[in-house]
Amino acid sequence: MTYFRIPSFGLSVVSSFLSYVLMMMPQFLLPLFLRDVQGESATRVGLVLMTQSLSMFVFSPVAGWLSDRYGPRAWPVIGMVMVGISVAAFSSLSAHTPLAYTTIDLFLFGLGLSLFTAPNNALVLAAVPPQYSGEVGSLLALVRNLGRLVGIAVSSAELTVSQVNGSGMVNSHTLVTAFDRAFFIGVILATLAFATSISVSLHRSALGSTWKQRIP
Repeated sequence: MTYFRIPSFGLSVVSSFLSYVLMMMPQFLLPLFLRDVQGESATRVGLVLMTQSLSMFVFSPVAGWLSDRYGPRAWPVIGMVMVGISVAAFSSLSAHTPLAYTTIDLFLFGLGLSLFTAPNNALVLAAVPPQYSGEVGSLLALVRNLGRLVGIAVSSAELTVSQVNGSGMVNSHTLVTAFDRAFFIGVILATLAFATSISVSLHRSALGSTWKQRIP
């Protein structure tokens, strides 16, 4: 807990947690939406969802190179802006939304997460002395797993609360409403992650690395 006295460390960890919550929301919600609302086959749903993984596979190494080459401060902010835009677009999906629109949006979502994750992890590790990198790496693993679990829990809870109408029956309209509300929560989380990321960027820009004075 000593590390959390360093503002850039604590804020970056919070940003990381929120990003993993957001990461799981489309992965959990979109298969249900594409199957139950739009009537897509399991094969087509799988191909669409693969877009996010493919985007992250391609751009994650690029984000790491950009972080090393130009510094890590700006990229989490840029990445979270892209994530927020894509999640906002998810909240506007309807039964008649073209599959290409969802596919492109997932690609943008994966790109934003790629630009966010590696530079943000670099900021977390840079905030503490190198000899503590093993402990911090374990903390990041905990944050990653916990964030994914919370992402699924939040998405599932919102669907459970929203999708059933007063008669206890589920229809396409109530499902769309439930998905819209769930992704609206995602927009709020992305906004919070953007705020914490930009706070880290401004803090490090103004003060630089101060861990030598903060951790014995």
